[in-house]
Amino acid sequence: MSNARYIPKYLDAQPQFLWFELDEAMILLMGLVTGRMLDQMPLFIVTSFLVQKVYSRLKNAKQTGFVQHTLYALGLVKFKSNLGKFKKIPDYYIKFYVK
Repeated sequence: MSNARYIPKYLDAQPQFLWFELDEAMILLMGLVTGRMLDQMPLFIVTSFLVQKVYSRLKNAKQTGFVQHTLYALGLVKFKSNLGKFKKIPDYYIKFYVK
């Protein structure tokens, strides 16, 4: 019995589906599901490919974590450390700290 395991070439590489990274594939999958539910498959296939292309170019052009920080700045995502009674991460618009 062999206990061989797959070791990726780069340890920080995301899992891939076909030639898409997993987050890019989820954009396409959400477009396909939405198009199927609304009976508008051709429109949502084209739209999801365009959104995925823009997302992948933006993701590859910027630093790691750019998308998460942009979503935080827009107020769409809260970090786990900011949900409790004591805020560890200040709001993004605070530039100077006075104690």
